[in-house]
Amino acid sequence: MSDTSNNSATFFSPGWPPGRVANGIVTYVGALKDALVAQGKQVHVMSASVADAADNAPTFDMAALPNRKRIRLLLRALGKVPFVEPTGAALALQLASGLRGLQAKGLQPGLLEVEESFGAAWYLQQMIDLPLVVRLHGPWFLNGNALGLEQDAAFALRDATERRCMRDADGLTAPSRDVLEAVRRKHGLALPNAAVIPNPGPTIEPARRWTPATSDKQTILFVGRFDRHKGGDIMLDAFVHIAAACPQARLVFVGPDRGLRDDSGTQFDLPTYVRTKLPPAVQARVDVRGPLAGDAIEPLRRSACVTVVASRYENFGLALVEALSFGCPTVASRTGGNPEILLDQNTGLLFTPEDPAALAAAVVALYNDPARAAAFGEAAANDMAVRLGPARVASLTWDYFESVWARYHSRKRPLRWLLPLLT
Repeated sequence: MSDTSNNSATFFSPGWPPGRVANGIVTYVGALKDALVAQGKQVHVMSASVADAADNAPTFDMAALPNRKRIRLLLRALGKVPFVEPTGAALALQLASGLRGLQAKGLQPGLLEVEESFGAAWYLQQMIDLPLVVRLHGPWFLNGNALGLEQDAAFALRDATERRCMRDADGLTAPSRDVLEAVRRKHGLALPNAAVIPNPGPTIEPARRWTPATSDKQTILFVGRFDRHKGGDIMLDAFVHIAAACPQARLVFVGPDRGLRDDSGTQFDLPTYVRTKLPPAVQARVDVRGPLAGDAIEPLRRSACVTVVASRYENFGLALVEALSFGCPTVASRTGGNPEILLDQNTGLLFTPEDPAALAAAVVALYNDPARAAAFGEAAANDMAVRLGPARVASLTWDYFESVWARYHSRKRPLRWLLPLLT
């Protein structure tokens, strides 16, 4: 397939629409799509699962592909080839067929942006004649490590396949400088045409933001999964110290329970961790809410006196961006892209990752100084509205796409060795 149009772009999203799927990539694609459409750009979305496509951008549901039998046969054949990452190959075949589905509707994909996961972008490049941009949402060598997963053969294969897709992509963007430099160091790649473009933040009108008047002066809020990656255990360990220093403080814990394995190898779910690790008097001050929709989290953000992001690693954490955009006094781990989002001692406080005592000290500092906390919150909301405003991010993104189109149309493209399989 070929396309020389510089007037449209296609994004892959793991699910659709935003608000119905709890996923940072879905939120990113939704916000960017709306901002680009508002600027007069043609935007298409392809998704693995579409619950409702009734929005202002054409959407193609890959779950409804008509040629799934052919895809299964191709995967069976590719599965016999050594060193093929099966999940990446499967996603690539679905994406290639999805692009053909868009064209069958008379729509021109223009350019495709896809995440680096499983190295699917590299397999896809062997099937299509279209500029392809890889967006670094969470390379496996970083997120897999944060989850504490064993670095076995499957881990190494996924890591190597992702490296190859980053190396060979027509364009590559990263939400944070940290993740781009980590990729360069880990994989020994120069990536001279890569660009750092932040994810857009939500637009929060002043009337919806946190203020001292809306705060209950007592609640500490944590929004994130209970797993090693998001540091739910670090938050709970820190709350033991916070509870001792602040007798009226209580913790509201929002997010799904994925379970975690601690450093000793013991597996915990959230209730067991609370029961095992926290003294009974402290347990009574922990309010576990489970996963909640965004509209249910919003009032919790406005009422909490301090919000915490305790992740072991974050590329560009949505929970942190949302907290700061709402003007919440916030404490976050000094890891990954967090220091690029939260400006320490200006729009909030950073603490040493995986250090519950340091987290507790930062929370107590804001808890006991409401004026300082309020100043941080106001500065944070104003900063997010400027730096992560959707219109600004959309303009940066489209400018980068223009540079990709220019390079793509001026060079000789490699032979697409899987293209005949789809014709």
